[in-house]
Amino acid sequence: MQFIEVGYEENHVHFLIQSVPSLSVSEMCMKVKSIMAKEIFRHFPEVKTKL
Repeated sequence: MQFIEVGYEENHVHFLIQSVPSLSVSEMCMKVKSIMAKEIFRHFPEVKTKL
C-alpha cells in the first residue's frame, strides 16, 4: 500500500491509496484504521479515555 495523497477537513481525513490488486478495499480500510488508531493513541493517549 502506498499513500499517494492525504487531505483533511475539520472532522475527517481523505486518503488516496495505491495498492496491489490482491487486497480488497475492506482489507485496506482495516489496515489503515488500525495503523491510524495506534498512532493517534501513541501521540495522544487522552483520546483513548474519551472513546
